[in-house]
Amino acid sequence: MGELTPGVQYEAVYEIKLKRGGCGWEHPVTLTLSAPGERARSRRVNFYELPKGEWREVKVGEFKTRPGETRQVSFELLQDEAHDKKGLVLKSAVVRPKS
Repeated sequence: MGELTPGVQYEAVYEIKLKRGGCGWEHPVTLTLSAPGERARSRRVNFYELPKGEWREVKVGEFKTRPGETRQVSFELLQDEAHDKKGLVLKSAVVRPKS
C-alpha cells in the first residue's frame, strides 16, 4: 500500500450502471474487501433494486492504512447464481480517502 497515506481511512467503491433491460441480477451480489491485517469483510447488495440506466456508486467497504504496510488491498464482486446475466456496466473501481 505504498501509494496510500498511512493512518488514513479509505473506502472502496464500484461505479456501476444496470442498463434498462438488464437481467439476471435478481439475486444479491456479494461484495468483499480484503485489507492487510484485517479479516475479509463481505456485504450483499441487490443490484436489481438500483435505478436502471443511471450511474451509481456501490460501496464495497472501508479500511485504514498503517505505517510500513506494503501489501495489497483487494476487493471483488461475485454472484454465483448459475444463469445468464446481462446489462451490468462497470465504469470504475475507486479507492479514495473517506470524507
